[in-house]
Amino acid sequence: MAEEPGAEAKLCYLGHVVTENRHGLLVNVRVTQAYGQAEREAALEMAREIPGGSKRVTLAAAYNLVRMRNLMAATA
Repeated sequence: MAEEPGAEAKLCYLGHVVTENRHGLLVNVRVTQAYGQAEREAALEMAREIPGGSKRVTLAAAYNLVRMRNLMAATA
């Protein structure tokens, strides 16, 4: 069914990407359904999948970095 002219677009999916900082290579890519917690949940899942074992890794985020750190600490 076609939308009416002038009708707003509705976000259905979000794309998430983790890149390696030095060369900009993609490390992890994910698509999720759009809802209130999707971005944070995807970020936490992808952060846990970063290789390195017990080595320390550095993460950066466009925003909500403090909130993400708190979530990671609470779920560790």
